[in-house]
Amino acid sequence: MSTVVAYAATKPYSGNRPWADVVLRPGVKPVTLKCLVDTGADYLQINSADAVAAGISLAGAAPTAVSTVAGTATLQLVTGIQVTIETSKILTVDILVDTSNSTKPPLAGRTLLLAAFDLGFDLSQWLST
Repeated sequence: MSTVVAYAATKPYSGNRPWADVVLRPGVKPVTLKCLVDTGADYLQINSADAVAAGISLAGAAPTAVSTVAGTATLQLVTGIQVTIETSKILTVDILVDTSNSTKPPLAGRTLLLAAFDLGFDLSQWLST
């Protein structure tokens, strides 16, 4: 049995890069972000300004070292954030928040994509340490 996922708000690639609309839904006012789809990233990654706009508190966030193409960085891991991607059902995912005031675009990583497609994989052992 195959599954077909059809997005109502499909947009063409921009500069040969896939982008997706991700809506952060942790509070009263949802915030929509244009995220670069990055299957090499583990998590949804946003900057602190977007986290504040969405009402995401970093008070209980865990500092997490991540490896990037440019080296290593410490981001804040926030668990249990509700989001939608391209008008999918509401998903609960963990996110990384970059507090360095970086201007990098938000990234839609693998855990968000797999949650959106709900392929039935056990993701508990997929993240590297």
